[in-house]
Amino acid sequence: MSMQQADFEAITRAAGVEPTDSDIRFVGDGDGDPIYPSPLRLAAGTSSILGNIAGVVDDIRCQQTGRRQSAEINMGQAAVGISSMWVLKIDGQNALESMPDSMAPGQGIFPTRDGRYLYLLSGFPHIAERTLEVLDCSYDNIAEYVAAHDGDEMEARLNAAQLPGVVVKSPEEWNTHPQGKLLADSPAVIIERIGDAPAKPIPGGELPLNGVRVIDNTKVLAGPTISRTLAALGADALHIGAPDVADLQAAQADTGHGKRRAHVDLDTVEGRDALWDLLEDADIFSQSYRAKSLARRGLSPEALAERCPGIIYISENAYGQFGPWQEKRGFDGNVQAASGIHHVQQKDLTSMMGVGPGIALNDYGTGYWGAYGALEALRRRSIEGGSWHVRVALGQTASWFLRLGTPHQISDADPDEGWRLADKYSEDVESDYGTLTRLSFPIQFSDITPKWGRTVKPGSHEAVWL
Repeated sequence: MSMQQADFEAITRAAGVEPTDSDIRFVGDGDGDPIYPSPLRLAAGTSSILGNIAGVVDDIRCQQTGRRQSAEINMGQAAVGISSMWVLKIDGQNALESMPDSMAPGQGIFPTRDGRYLYLLSGFPHIAERTLEVLDCSYDNIAEYVAAHDGDEMEARLNAAQLPGVVVKSPEEWNTHPQGKLLADSPAVIIERIGDAPAKPIPGGELPLNGVRVIDNTKVLAGPTISRTLAALGADALHIGAPDVADLQAAQADTGHGKRRAHVDLDTVEGRDALWDLLEDADIFSQSYRAKSLARRGLSPEALAERCPGIIYISENAYGQFGPWQEKRGFDGNVQAASGIHHVQQKDLTSMMGVGPGIALNDYGTGYWGAYGALEALRRRSIEGGSWHVRVALGQTASWFLRLGTPHQISDADPDEGWRLADKYSEDVESDYGTLTRLSFPIQFSDITPKWGRTVKPGSHEAVWL
């Protein structure tokens, strides 16, 4: 039994989004949930985001051709997409296991003096080193240090330094937290008009986003998933980043499909000048800096809207653009721990990973909501003009998933099902990294065939438009 229309509409409205009325069908792989050992509605939620993406694509394509089309989403394929990096293979080997990366040591979940747990996932070595400085401990004695201090006191020090570490919270605790309160009822995606500009039709071609230019200044998973999705739909997506920026190579290999990649360092005058040159002819600028960080470089949404009328500016971060945690760093694991998702998914709160593939529901969910927001902003701009700001955050997505409820038992799912689905829905393609075994594009349309393009390494291209 696949997801019914009424369920799809309820899930979508829980995200603060009006559901599409396009012909979208949800099929396949049992009842969808539970595919993972999780009580959350992971397959239904992820499938619903993809359904709304398909609906906007249908609207855009109808503007271009005058014809409607249908779309089909396999719920099992949609669900395993939130494990995309974990199931990626390079030359037959698991990417995370075979690729050297810059993830930091010293991560884990540690009991505190007051009976709570401190979740430390710093992401990269420089953040891990700063975390140790703030906590005044070393890699060798993290557990001993945390056990001698109270959780809230350590979290407060980490917050003051805008570092990712958090105390593991239940959903109830998060909903009483100042940041959690702001996110409890927040839409999963916020789309705001921020300036005036003439209407601009979407050119289209073989694919609906042919002729659309996207600058991707994001890293890790959520932000790059936005532009990866737009590239599959025909956009010219150019990823930019400093040559020495820390990132996870497996994430780059997973989210780089179909993009060109150039080195541009926004901390230099030359880099900012290069970005402004690109922005003159760009449709979309997507960034994953902490709130206010780019504004300090003169690259706020308002600044871009004034200088580049018609721009669509996408902001993606951990905890949203407002509130006491707006500038706090965070990765999916941190947000799962803070929001209560880790609490409801793990039988053992000290375990960072469950069984089966890793689950980055907030990363990939946020990436897909960001792609939906970009498409909807393009659609609105084509009709009414304007410059637009699309805001998504891991915390917004986490709160939405929790609003969908926890109807499943962890024990109801087969822990190996995710791996089997990955094998079923993967394709082998050549890339700059070698032969990738990657998940295929998750939406099947009746009249167009989106697909992931070639995956290249950072710095493979010049920072110019085709």
